[in-house]
Amino acid sequence: MRVLFIVHGMGVHGHNWAEPVVAKLEETASRYQYFKRKQKRLADEVEIVPIGYDGEFTQHLETWNQETDALRTFAEANQALGDVVDLLDWLDDVDDTERNFFWSHVVDVALYRYFKTVMRPVRLRVMKGLVDHLIPRMKGGAIVQASIMAHSLGTSVTHDALADLSSAPITDKQGRQSDAFMAGNFAFENIFMVANVGRVLETSPTCDASTVHPKSVRPSDAYCAHYYNFRHRLDPFPAVRAFEPQDWGNQFHSIAGLDHIRQPNVHGWEHYLDHPRVHIGLLNAIMHGVIDDDERDAAIEEYPRVDETNPCAVATDGAADALEHLVGGIVRKDDPIRMMMAGVKFGAKVKELRDACGQS
Repeated sequence: MRVLFIVHGMGVHGHNWAEPVVAKLEETASRYQYFKRKQKRLADEVEIVPIGYDGEFTQHLETWNQETDALRTFAEANQALGDVVDLLDWLDDVDDTERNFFWSHVVDVALYRYFKTVMRPVRLRVMKGLVDHLIPRMKGGAIVQASIMAHSLGTSVTHDALADLSSAPITDKQGRQSDAFMAGNFAFENIFMVANVGRVLETSPTCDASTVHPKSVRPSDAYCAHYYNFRHRLDPFPAVRAFEPQDWGNQFHSIAGLDHIRQPNVHGWEHYLDHPRVHIGLLNAIMHGVIDDDERDAAIEEYPRVDETNPCAVATDGAADALEHLVGGIVRKDDPIRMMMAGVKFGAKVKELRDACGQS
C-alpha cells in the first residue's frame, strides 16, 4: 500500500484546501506514458492523505481582527515578545497591501516560530493525523510504503512533528504506550520538502541534530530512506538560512535553482509541482521509477521556463529582476524576522503583478 501525506503551508486553508494540490499531482502524472498506457490516475496507485493544522491559528486570529496591539499583548502574555517586537514595530509602517498579506499568511509563521502555546498543538495535530491514519493500515504486520510532502511553513511543522514522533513512544486512548513509530522501528520511504523553511524556523531539535534525515546520513536512526528538497531561486521564503546540508550522501536529493514562471506566486505549491524536475522526482520516488530517463530528460528539455500563453507569467518574468533583488537582499540574513519581512514584501509584489494582468 502506497500512501502520500500532504501537509499545507501558511495562510487560510478551508475544508477543501488539498483539492488543487491533488489536481496538480493528477495532471502532472497524466503527462507520462505509464499512466496513459494503463489508463490510470495517480489516485489509483497512491492514497493521498491531507493533514491540516490551520485551525490552531484561526482560533487566535478570529479574536484579534488584524490588530497589531492584540498580537503584542498575546506575545507579552506568552513571554514571546523578544524578536517579535521588531516585526510588530515594522508592521506599523507598512502599507495596507503588505499589512493584509501579513495577516492572511505570514502571521502563521510568527505564531508557529515564537509561541510555544501554538507550536505544540500544531505539532501534535500533525503527529495525530499521521498516526491515526497509519495504525489501522499497519495491522497484522501489513507493509505501508508511506511518504510525506510538505510546503512552506508545513516543512518546518513536518520536520518538528516527525522529530517528536520518532523520539518518544506514543500513547493510545487506553493509555498504552507503543514505540512502533520511533526511529529504528519505523521510517518513511520519502520526505519531500517544497520551499523548505525548516532551518530558518528551527527550534529544538534542530534540522542537523534530528532524526529527520535519509539513511545515507546515519542509517541507525534515519526517519526516511530518501529526502527531497526543492527550492525556486525567486522564492524568498526558503532563501534565508537555506536548507542545504553537506555530506548527506546520495539519498539526499537537492533540486535548487528552479526558475520557471507560470504565475506571479512562484512560491505556490502547485507552481513548484508543475516543473518536471519536481514532479518526476516525486512520482518516481513513490512509484519506483515509472518514468524512464529518456522520458524524464525529454520532459525537462521541452519544459519552457516561462508560460508565454499566460499574461501574468509574462508580467512576472518582466519583474524577475525585482524578485531576484528581494531574494538577494535577504539570502545572507540569518533570522526568521527578516524572512517574514521579505515574505510580506513578496506577497505585496505578487498582488501588484496579479492586479496588473487582471488576475484576482
